[in-house]
Amino acid sequence: MEVGIAGTGIYIPYYYIKRETIAAQWDARAARGVRSLCNADEDSVTMAAEAVVIGSENVAASIEAWETVNVEIHDAWRNRKDDYVRTGESRFVRSKGYTYALVEAMKAVMSSRNLCPNDISRVILPTSNVKEQLSAAKAAGFAPEQVQDSLLMQVGDCGTAQPALLLAAALENAGPGEWILWTSYGSGADAILLKVTEKIETMKKNSFRNIWIPGRS
Repeated sequence: MEVGIAGTGIYIPYYYIKRETIAAQWDARAARGVRSLCNADEDSVTMAAEAVVIGSENVAASIEAWETVNVEIHDAWRNRKDDYVRTGESRFVRSKGYTYALVEAMKAVMSSRNLCPNDISRVILPTSNVKEQLSAAKAAGFAPEQVQDSLLMQVGDCGTAQPALLLAAALENAGPGEWILWTSYGSGADAILLKVTEKIETMKKNSFRNIWIPGRS
C-alpha cells in the first residue's frame, strides 16, 4: 500500500514589512528582503501555520524511506538564576549539532535506497541562516541549485512551520518521478525520502492556488 503526502495547507500573515524599515528603527545595517507581519489580531512569530495530510489515497508524493538521528547537544538553556536564555558557541552548535545531524540523516536515508545526491531533484533543509543551510547541503554532496529556497528573505524564520512550508513550495514545482529529500532539525534530525507520483498534478489543482509569498505579486 502506497502511503505519502496527499495534501498540504499553509498560512502566512498577509502583510509584510521591508527589513530596511526594521533596521532603521535600530540604527542598524539592513538585511535584504522582507518578512511577514501580523495584523492587529495576529502574531507574526507564531501565526505561520502548516498542515500536511498523510494518507494512502491520491498520494502525490510517496514516502519511500526515513531516518532519524539523535544528537545530545544543548545549544540553548537558562540556569535557575538567569534572567535571559544562554546560547552555545555558534560554530560548535553548527558543526556538532545542525550540520552533523542533518548530514548523517540525509546520507543514511539515501543509502537505504541506493541513491546519491545527483538523484535528488530537491532537498529541503530548514534553517534560520542561509549560509548554514548551504554548508550542510554541500557537506552531504548537494549543489546549491538543488536546495529549496528557505524563504527567509521573503517570509522570515517561521520556526516549526518552516519544514512544511518549504515542502509545499517544493511540491508546487515538482514533477512525476522526481525525488525530494525532506528534513527537519531539533536536537537531532529527521530525513524523509519522497517520490513524486502522477497525482501531483491533481494535488496542484485541488490543494494549491499558488503559495502567496510576502513581497511578491
